[in-house]
Amino acid sequence: MNHGRHAALAGTLAAASLTVISAFLDTGQVTRIGLGILMVFFLPGFAAVSAVLPARPLRGADCLLASLGISLAATVCTAVLVAALPIGLTRSSLSIALGAATIIASVYALLRTRSGPAQQGNPEIGQTEPAPSGQEG
Repeated sequence: MNHGRHAALAGTLAAASLTVISAFLDTGQVTRIGLGILMVFFLPGFAAVSAVLPARPLRGADCLLASLGISLAATVCTAVLVAALPIGLTRSSLSIALGAATIIASVYALLRTRSGPAQQGNPEIGQTEPAPSGQEG
C-alpha cells in the first residue's frame, strides 16, 4: 500500500473520530453537514475497501464507486440496527455508530497493511500464486 493510501486512511480515521466527538458537542451546522456527507457517502466504504483489499488497491474511479456503494449500504444497515435498539434512531446515535464502525475498519486496514509485506497477487482476487498450467503430453 502506498503512502497516499496510508494518508487517506489516517484522514478517514481522523474524520470518523471528529464525527463521534461532534455527537457529544454542540458544533456548528456546517461542521455537522460536512462530516455527515463524508460519513454517509464515502468514509465507511473507503475504510472497508482498504481493509478488504490491502495488497491490491483499486484504481481511483473503481475505489470511489465501491466506497460510495458500500458506504450507502453500511449507512442503511446501521440506521436499521440502531432504530431496532432501545436507544432509538437519532442524529447522535447514528453518528456514533457510523463513526465507531469506520474507526474500527480504518484501524484494521492500517494494522493489516503494516503487519507484513504485501503479497504480489494474481490479477484475479483471492489468488496469491500463479494458476497451475495444464500439462500436455
